[in-house]
Amino acid sequence: MNRTRIIPVIIPLLILFSCRVDEAAKRKADSLHADSLRKDSIALNYADICSSGMCVMVPRHFVPVNNINPDATLQFADAENEEYLIIIEEDKAAFLDSVKYMDYYSATATAAMNYREYWNVNMVESLDSMYNVTRSRQGKSTEVQLLKFTGNLPTVPEPVVYTMGFVEGKTKMYVITAWTLLSYNEKNDAELTMTVSSFREQ
Repeated sequence: MNRTRIIPVIIPLLILFSCRVDEAAKRKADSLHADSLRKDSIALNYADICSSGMCVMVPRHFVPVNNINPDATLQFADAENEEYLIIIEEDKAAFLDSVKYMDYYSATATAAMNYREYWNVNMVESLDSMYNVTRSRQGKSTEVQLLKFTGNLPTVPEPVVYTMGFVEGKTKMYVITAWTLLSYNEKNDAELTMTVSSFREQ
């Protein structure tokens, strides 16, 4: 075959292949850049707080407090922005023993899922619940079972929106609860969801 005939055919193929490689490389670079920006944004806006064998990404405008719940291991708030966060822990074996005969207990579910249902039943029964959404989110090394709902409290003039996370640790169960007023929820929801979902046991 005449080599001079092959060259005009090969050159466009090489150009096309090069363009495709360039496009793939650009998409990968864009993805890495976006991921880098996201990590930079998280580092800029959240502090990784570790204490008592647990870690959580807390918004930098939150301050530590000690007057929300006497049973909480960690407590944070931004009262001006109507955002609150507490973390409560309890013994895992004791919890499992106490709920295994309850109607909502499932032997095939994880401890975190059963813990979510335990709080779901108790919290929703104690509030005038407007909606209830459950989903699971995988953290760095911890499965966080999420529960979101809105409830009315007699001492609060408007509904309160709760974001709760439930985690099974090695020997403990953790419940991470964040809440805000309904009128602030559009502004605060993503931040509180990020915070609750970031929880991990050390």
